[in-house]
Amino acid sequence: MNIDVLRGCVAAVILVASVVSPARSQDAVPVPAPREAVVRRLAVGDDAPPLAGLSWIKGEPVRRMESGRVYVIEFWATWCGPCRAAIPHLTRLQEEHKDRVTIIGVSAWERAGDAGERIAVARRFVEEQGAAMAYGVASDADGEMVRAWMEPAGRRSIPTSFVVDGHGRVAWIGNPGRGLDDVLEKVLSGDFDARAHAAAEAEAAKIKARKDELFARAGLLENGGKEAEAIKLLDELLQIEGEPSARGVIQRNRFRMMMKADAERGRALGDELLAGELQDNAYVLYAMAETVLRNDAATEADCSLALRLAQRAHEIGDPAGRVMTLDGLGFALFRTGDIDGAIRRAEEALAALAELNGPTDRPTRERIAERLARYRKAKG
Repeated sequence: MNIDVLRGCVAAVILVASVVSPARSQDAVPVPAPREAVVRRLAVGDDAPPLAGLSWIKGEPVRRMESGRVYVIEFWATWCGPCRAAIPHLTRLQEEHKDRVTIIGVSAWERAGDAGERIAVARRFVEEQGAAMAYGVASDADGEMVRAWMEPAGRRSIPTSFVVDGHGRVAWIGNPGRGLDDVLEKVLSGDFDARAHAAAEAEAAKIKARKDELFARAGLLENGGKEAEAIKLLDELLQIEGEPSARGVIQRNRFRMMMKADAERGRALGDELLAGELQDNAYVLYAMAETVLRNDAATEADCSLALRLAQRAHEIGDPAGRVMTLDGLGFALFRTGDIDGAIRRAEEALAALAELNGPTDRPTRERIAERLARYRKAKG
């Protein structure tokens, strides 16, 4: 095969996996690829690289890491939403462990023209944060820290934290929102086995890669009209996926595919999920109902199932999801012939939407209003 064609195929598969995977992280932002190959590697258990090339913005400059003290080196950027969201968390950790831990936020990959501008961007942001960002902050304006820490560790997204233990060794590398608190407590108590933890994370990464592959392949098969084959892959995926929210996404897609491949079996699956695994998952039940209701060719039996799904979603839904479940229930009532009930639920949904705090969800309002107009027109 031509090498350019092969590269294109690989890129397409990776793109699809990133779009459809239920387990895709929503709290890390990708960053530019290294400009040149990195020969040295940095892994858990290795001596931590030096703190070099930093322009200090906040706090006393740290020139070298002291023996017996634990350090958290946090790579972030002002433009990174998840990084900004992590600031209160890091501030809290610094306050809780101020006698034994030093947290250093390293501003990297700032989107500005030159080193001076990158420092200025970070400085303005940190000054605006004030006491809300209560830990040391420095700018890696020339990328020396990125080349010494991030690239050798193979890290391509932020925020990324490195925990350095009291012996100056890297104990952990990861997203600060995923396990940093637990790791820090164990490192401080001396109960943290860095290599065992790294091995466990590597195994978890292999399992996740397999899950992502199965989900992506199922999506490709469905797009190609091969729902039966896709369902087999989702069945395999369910055997290894134990996280409830991810299973909900998989089951929702499995139901959609089953309704396409064999509506009778799809309805049986819908009732099985309604009475079993998904009986308390309002959002997925609502989504399953919408899958049926938006199909103009849905039969009376299909719509009857959708009504049961929508009724349960509304019954167990929390107040924050009331607009969604009222809208879904109204649509289900309409498709099963209860026009008055549909109108009433749509009106209630619009009233509930108006009571919500914050900006109005215009697309949602427009969708419900359009449906309400449809119901009223049907009534005559």
